[in-house]
Amino acid sequence: MVIIHKRSVLLLFLVIFASSLIGCANTGTEVSNPSDLPTDPQNPVNADGNSIAFDMSNADALVVTSESSTSSSSNFKKVTGSELHEIMSYIDASGQIVKNSTTSPLPSVTHMFTGPNGAVAFMLDSPVSIDNTDCYFFRGSIDSDGVICIDSDLTYLGEFVSTTVHSEFDEETQSYVDYDNVVQPVQFDQDGNIYYIFGHVGMEGHNVYRWSIELGTNEALIDDDITYEYVREYLVANDGSTLINVNESTDEETEALTTQLYRILSNKSMVDTPFDSVYSFTLADDDTILAAGSFDSSNLGLYDVTFDTLSFGELNHRFPLGDDSSFWLEDDDGYLYSGAITHEWQKASDGSVYALMHGVKDQVYGGRQIAKVFSNEIPEFVDTTLSAVKFFRLAEDVLYIAGEDDDGVNVLIKMALSNSGSSESLLEDNIKVYNMVVVDDILIFDGKNMDTNEIIVGQIDMANENEFTELSTEEAHLLGLEAVNQ
Repeated sequence: MVIIHKRSVLLLFLVIFASSLIGCANTGTEVSNPSDLPTDPQNPVNADGNSIAFDMSNADALVVTSESSTSSSSNFKKVTGSELHEIMSYIDASGQIVKNSTTSPLPSVTHMFTGPNGAVAFMLDSPVSIDNTDCYFFRGSIDSDGVICIDSDLTYLGEFVSTTVHSEFDEETQSYVDYDNVVQPVQFDQDGNIYYIFGHVGMEGHNVYRWSIELGTNEALIDDDITYEYVREYLVANDGSTLINVNESTDEETEALTTQLYRILSNKSMVDTPFDSVYSFTLADDDTILAAGSFDSSNLGLYDVTFDTLSFGELNHRFPLGDDSSFWLEDDDGYLYSGAITHEWQKASDGSVYALMHGVKDQVYGGRQIAKVFSNEIPEFVDTTLSAVKFFRLAEDVLYIAGEDDDGVNVLIKMALSNSGSSESLLEDNIKVYNMVVVDDILIFDGKNMDTNEIIVGQIDMANENEFTELSTEEAHLLGLEAVNQ
């Protein structure tokens, strides 16, 4: 076991994390008895007796907006083709869909996560009832009009949760404010089972739970004989085996942390991992993680690890990390860029990793850039042709990058990995993009038009000369934007 010391980024993460999700001890007990609830989709009923229908059919992407729900609309919507549609609506006594209610507004969605075969898990801000049991946490699907209650005892997810990378530049501090989280609190395996963190400060049962799509029941994954303060993060592989990083103890005087990484197989058996301490980790692709930590009480670094070889210690050491679990790269202008493990990482088909890096020179913020990280070699910058990168998506070995050009104008560009330095502009207007997803040849985003100060949600048809269509969301930001996995 190795003791690691907090740095400023980690301290901020833990303060936020502790205020929202952590628990002081585990019990290994089930938090609810979902077997008493229906396992087939139902139309829930709100407190006023209004039955609610959920229509996610034909959705290309799902959207959660910041607007408040009203009696005639909710903040949960779907993108179908080039249009935005409501997902929730009321059902009257005759079984007909109605768009409004005179008694109460539709509930709002606070968090949303998509899974395989059109599945989605989401949290509501107020409970609705299934079989006379109140519930906030549901599973829906593009194949069904109803929903299933996942856990009737789970009433919220922590405020640190963000379903997409969302960064804005703070003019006062001259730095980016990040709203991204590398590890999602709700995850799926390939069979559609749902994994989630339950618990908050002082609550019994703080643990990672798995809800079975076949049985409609949930179970805690960490057994009673493991003692820990709280779950820091976890990752679920396609086959359901799960990596869980826990904080075992904190030294009150030095604020040093003792962490441990566990691998739990789909049948709940535990396998020792080669790490004796893990700072953090992120999912590089469906079966590979990038882990910052130490191996055999030494060799602090960034490791490329597959779930299959994790228990055997066959680790691919990419390069050493600094004491704050980051690597540094200097550009031609003398800006020193940090690629900490807590930043965004995405993996290409050739196994290389593309990392979002922050630059600083003489304590002056220098924006962000993307670096290509090879195995056992020095990272190199990607020629994005931009002066600063805000965030990016990597899909089918193509980079989609939101950033600023040399004149400080906000741009959205497309660049093939095989053609670094040559990009294609996807937007003509000066739009600061906040979130985006790529669905086949369609790119969906939200952002702010800096010339008109309007908040917009847009769609770009890249197969049709980058045709732009503006989708109306009543001037609302997107809190969540997820492609539907067909």
